[in-house]
Amino acid sequence: MSTNAASESNTPTRYDQSQSRHATMQDVKKDLRHLKHDAADIAADAVASGKQALQDGADATVDAGKKVAETMGDTHKAFCRHVAEHPTSSVLIAMGVGAMLSRLLPRR
Repeated sequence: MSTNAASESNTPTRYDQSQSRHATMQDVKKDLRHLKHDAADIAADAVASGKQALQDGADATVDAGKKVAETMGDTHKAFCRHVAEHPTSSVLIAMGVGAMLSRLLPRR
């Protein structure tokens, strides 16, 4: 009888099984809460990285635009200075370009 009594004490009761399931469910719920917070943190980091990349791109575009505007201003000044210094050759060059374009472009 002692072996039978010992084996009965090692057999989990319905109460023990219920407690075990409850503990497992609590662990799963806790893990899900942690997963939810981790996912929220990852999403927030991704949004912050995206905003920073967008801002960096916008800043680079503004800088490039400023450089282009500066270069175009310098080019315009040089062009105007050349025309003022050499008006005849400038007119002849413009006429030549116009004649070439009239030959290359289709007529209506």
